[in-house]
Amino acid sequence: MRVLYLIRHARPVSPEGAQSDFDRPLSPVGRIEAEKIAAVLSAEQLTHPFVLSSPAARARETAEIVVATNHWSANFESRIYEAAPQTLLDVIGRIDSANEVVLLFGHNPGVEKLLRYFTGEIRAMPTAGVAKLELALDAWRDCADASARLEWLISP
Repeated sequence: MRVLYLIRHARPVSPEGAQSDFDRPLSPVGRIEAEKIAAVLSAEQLTHPFVLSSPAARARETAEIVVATNHWSANFESRIYEAAPQTLLDVIGRIDSANEVVLLFGHNPGVEKLLRYFTGEIRAMPTAGVAKLELALDAWRDCADASARLEWLISP
């Protein structure tokens, strides 16, 4: 059994005035949302999850707040930014099987589409949305052929 938390970054600043979409940081509200995500994940009492995030500013900042609160570490993967579900599956499929719990910080529409791919359900993933999925897998490399059970979906 593997557990995957799909997390959409918290609310960024408005696109107006930002240097680029990639560089848009969290807004003040987004920082509060990221702290709420951190609290939700703290309540899960996870020990040493594998944290993987897009390096885009808003996703990176969301992940950094969560890992700092929980004393974890994060890994950043450029392919997550603007990724289609197939790319996300490839990224997940390369995670070492020793990691049973993965937190993936990403963007829409990829995160929403990946949730649909695994569950068959059409669900909205608003900013700061977190979905907990259980996958009956022995290794992440088999994730492309897996279905998942949606345990819960929240938006702090």
